[in-house]
Amino acid sequence: MTVALGPSTFAAPGAFPTSIFGSYYNDPTQTSSQVQPVISDPVTNVVYPLSLTSPDTIPLLDTKDPTPFPPPASADAIVAAAIRQIQLIASPNTPSSPFINDLCAACQAVLLPAKFAFLAAPSEGASIAVALCEALNLAGSTEACEVGFGQFGLANVVTQVISNADVAGYDGQAICFAFGNGACPRPPTTPLNLTARRAPSGERLKVLHLSDFHIDPRFKTGAEANCSSGLCCREDAFAQSSPNATLMPAPRFGSYLCDTPYALALAALESVPVLTGTLGTGFNFTIYTGDLVSHDPMNELSRDYVLYTEASLPLSFLLVLLSRPQTVVYDLFKKTLGSGPVYAALGNHDTQQSAQDSPGVYGDFLYKTLVH
Repeated sequence: MTVALGPSTFAAPGAFPTSIFGSYYNDPTQTSSQVQPVISDPVTNVVYPLSLTSPDTIPLLDTKDPTPFPPPASADAIVAAAIRQIQLIASPNTPSSPFINDLCAACQAVLLPAKFAFLAAPSEGASIAVALCEALNLAGSTEACEVGFGQFGLANVVTQVISNADVAGYDGQAICFAFGNGACPRPPTTPLNLTARRAPSGERLKVLHLSDFHIDPRFKTGAEANCSSGLCCREDAFAQSSPNATLMPAPRFGSYLCDTPYALALAALESVPVLTGTLGTGFNFTIYTGDLVSHDPMNELSRDYVLYTEASLPLSFLLVLLSRPQTVVYDLFKKTLGSGPVYAALGNHDTQQSAQDSPGVYGDFLYKTLVH
């Protein structure tokens, strides 16, 4: 069956058919310009002005209408999205992924979504830390990651460190080198300017350097001093070869695998002036480079335990530097070692949680406290 068509050409009329629209802003019979019909909204009856469509009044920047953005995501959505990106970077689902053959790039890349998720939802840090552990194969299994990097593991440390790190730069490369199974090469160290050293005066000074006392108020004389794991000289310490009988009873003045008992700490301090010939004179100055607290695992530490240690030690000059009241034991420290200023640096064990600065004021709290 043949379908009949019309003519193959059409000639448009010279004048615009004015009956198409009810009214016009210009003369619709003109052929030198396009028509500008008057158009109104059929619902609101608002008449659109000529300036909206006139070729002579095109706006350079029309900011009348809002630019819509999606609503903010919830903490759960941010964490889920971050974990998904971490998984895709660590295990790409496309053969052309740039991360397949570049372990360093992949390691630093997984830190980026983790960082922003940590910043946006720090309370969900455990889930993100476990995902990082799995992506970088830091513990060997999902179960080990959940224990080591979960809520009661290193989650809070990982959350704080990565939140404040430049993960796309030097910090990220250092993290991937040290904790990412060597995924990145060791970043170069910043060169030191040694040309501005002060000329030596020739005066001989007596300087005392103390460090890492790790006082153990839980030390138990007579407990196992040669234990198989953990902190020895504790009530629960034992040797695997003899779990029910102590092989090496902890002596009063401590043992190699144990932290420092009070007897050893005070004996050491009392010996310093005698052995150094500073009785009655003291030192020109003393340097203490941190670590007062014992090596207890996280689950056995508390804020009160750390404060007790700092308040009870003859080295509690740290509390004075932190504007805490001077204690009797600090007086003992001064009387034992003599006069002279003490310059202190906090160690990673001198905070609670261990190895962390205060999360709310990260970056300059310790500097301002100790220097100012």
